[in-house]
Amino acid sequence: MRENGHWASPRTVPRARQWCRFVLLVTVTLCVLVLVIIWRDRWLQGRPNREASLQPDKPAFRVWHVGDDLKNQVWKKLSLDKSDHCFAIVGLDAKPRSPGLARVVEWFGQQPNVLHLRGVSVRDLEDAYANDTNQTSSLAERQERFFAFTSSVEREKINAPLACSVSHLMALLWVRSAGCRTTLVVEDDASLEILPLWDNAVADIVASACTKSRPVLQMELKLVSLLRGGYSDELKLETLGINCTARFVLPHVRHLTYGTAAYALSALGAEQILQRFRLEGSLNTIDVNKVIRSGGVADVDVIYNKETTRVLWPPYFFEYGEAKSYLTGENKKEWYYLSATKAMEANLERASFCRLFS
Repeated sequence: MRENGHWASPRTVPRARQWCRFVLLVTVTLCVLVLVIIWRDRWLQGRPNREASLQPDKPAFRVWHVGDDLKNQVWKKLSLDKSDHCFAIVGLDAKPRSPGLARVVEWFGQQPNVLHLRGVSVRDLEDAYANDTNQTSSLAERQERFFAFTSSVEREKINAPLACSVSHLMALLWVRSAGCRTTLVVEDDASLEILPLWDNAVADIVASACTKSRPVLQMELKLVSLLRGGYSDELKLETLGINCTARFVLPHVRHLTYGTAAYALSALGAEQILQRFRLEGSLNTIDVNKVIRSGGVADVDVIYNKETTRVLWPPYFFEYGEAKSYLTGENKKEWYYLSATKAMEANLERASFCRLFS
């Protein structure tokens, strides 16, 4: 037997046959599996459903409700019906950039456990720095403010990432004063589009996932590693499969699991973060110099760190794509969109699979 003008090895034929048999076996198995799934779906559709007959309007798949039911759906999924659970939205504009969050503020913004915080801009930081370094404000006056500088810094370190970090810390000051047992903090471009696919209300998942040693739960993540072949590197999301009982809670990985668009934390978690950045002698003022010394970036050693933070997968949130970045004023980076796509795919795949085999 010849192949391309060369004599084939005697072992080539049996190996080729084995490979063909393997491919054929896999193909037949997949075909049988598809037929079984189709048959099961048709059988379930044709079977009388007592629960469906009692509740004819109950959807077969988790979807958005309408009218007052929609408002109630969002209210309960965000756990806004629980007085000891708080919800903080952090942004710079009078109205959240995400349409879903804008509706939440419209509906529930007057509740005492809801905060829409118009955070700190770079200009705000520059003005405070000028006052504090020119000694036009006393220590007592600084202690009455939400944030203050205690010494000189390089001016280029007063930037958008620093303003973002200080804004998040201001939200945590409110969390402490409001007496929140658990809190969800989101940036105002976080999307609520996959809310119907959440299997638990936020407060319930936080109560189970936020422990004494790991009190912070990242609920949105951006993976720059997706630009390198679409993989999640050491997070190894590709190996996890699907768990219909509970979502995965994974270690936070520094310089890999970026993103403060959404995270939840316990009262202990909020207090631990604030302790690192408080102005000495004040419970309610952020020392901006301490934030700068930590690196000044919210998702790298300010809000998150590997000792206190874990990551929810599939995540509950991704960033609303049409909103421009506060940090650059431009459209968001490619890996932001890739991360959002991966989050949506993971949620839809999990919901579809778990519905099929429930």
